[in-house]
Amino acid sequence: MRVPHLMLGWQIAMVAAAALLLASGVLVLLKPRGRAAVAAVRECGVVLALFAFWQLAGTLAHHSAEGAVRRGQRLLDVESWLHIASEHATQRLIEGHSVLTQACNAFYVYGHFNGMILFLAWIFLRHRHLYPSVRLSVVLLTASCFLVHLITVAPPRLLPGGGFLDTAAMYGQSVYGPTTLEVADQLSAFPSVHVGWAGIVAWWMWRASPWRWGWVGVTHLLATSFVVVATANHYWLDGLAALGILALALAAQAALPTRARAAQPRPAAPEAAEAPALARG
Repeated sequence: MRVPHLMLGWQIAMVAAAALLLASGVLVLLKPRGRAAVAAVRECGVVLALFAFWQLAGTLAHHSAEGAVRRGQRLLDVESWLHIASEHATQRLIEGHSVLTQACNAFYVYGHFNGMILFLAWIFLRHRHLYPSVRLSVVLLTASCFLVHLITVAPPRLLPGGGFLDTAAMYGQSVYGPTTLEVADQLSAFPSVHVGWAGIVAWWMWRASPWRWGWVGVTHLLATSFVVVATANHYWLDGLAALGILALALAAQAALPTRARAAQPRPAAPEAAEAPALARG
């Protein structure tokens, strides 16, 4: 028996995003001075559109599922060669602990999207000057992961004979159906958007409030990284790859203002400006 969940399919998310963006336009006409309300509605629409975009990647990836299991096994081989943490050892930490396992399953379902929404609301309301940069980070990371997701990779729990437990299915908490065309896709394991978004939360919360709230973001990232592996939904390399993409996105963002300033015409030196006047004199 599967329990109800609150995740949205990409179709519903896209319709909701379009409705919110349209509503923001109507608010501009009806309430020109209500800039805060217009911005809040518009940004909710943008976030939902990003979520729909990510979910759509799953339906597209479903049509190129061949080789997904083989690529998943290769990730395990690469991890073994690199001598990094083992998914089996991580999952054994929660095996036999029913409450802990179900808590991890619930966090996997609800901590991802809902955590991002709460974080964006906090940034928007308390640190508005950072919001455009945060939104750009979300766009760059999500779009990059979307492109990589077109090359399908099966998660550990779907590897035949892999020895992994599908903890969510065990307790009826799975958001996945018998096909990959339902609420969420099962073959977009690499890289992990869960970890990537948690990395965004950690980075920007630390930038906004390093000692007061920054630790909340870091804790969220650590919890997410553990949960996605313990529930056999991702490999450790999935999270590392997502954080690598995030690092590149942040580096690109940091370089953009510098390049923009470099492209602006520089004022003439005082000597050069005075030379024509001296010549005329």
